[in-house]
Amino acid sequence: MSIEITMPVSGQTVRINRLRYEMLVQVQHRCAEELAPKKPQPPKQKVVIASGEEQEIENPTHPDYLAQLERFNAAVTLLSSERLARLIAHAGIADPLPDNIPALMEIYKQTGVPISDDPKIFWVLMVIAPGADDFNFLIFEIFGRSMAREGQIALWREMFRGHVPGKVDLEYSDS
Repeated sequence: MSIEITMPVSGQTVRINRLRYEMLVQVQHRCAEELAPKKPQPPKQKVVIASGEEQEIENPTHPDYLAQLERFNAAVTLLSSERLARLIAHAGIADPLPDNIPALMEIYKQTGVPISDDPKIFWVLMVIAPGADDFNFLIFEIFGRSMAREGQIALWREMFRGHVPGKVDLEYSDS
């Protein structure tokens, strides 16, 4: 069942299908795994330990490494956003593609603005949610509503707190 939402910034109104939050997490994890071979490693530096021996240890606070790590994380975020846009366009948006989208795509192409070749992704990223606020809102409305809420977690803790004979009772932390 689809529901209608209105974007807070663009004002576009669309019908959406809710998707499981786990799908969002899976996309993000897959993108990080795909790019993992390119993930920078912290540089090693030699230190003298108490016995007088030299030992190499990682320096995860080296400025060059931190800059490389930031670029890597940005690449993972970009790849995740591209894949989420595809998932949102083809599974999250319930409305049919408007008739004017191909003509609008042609206008964008003529002006030199880089756009997706996929009309549905173009529609999502350039019309429905052209800015970060709208895109984040769309992600929350499609995926975020299926996340466990504080009340649900408390209920599950109570439901599954029972004693198992021969086992130590579990203690739950609020942190």
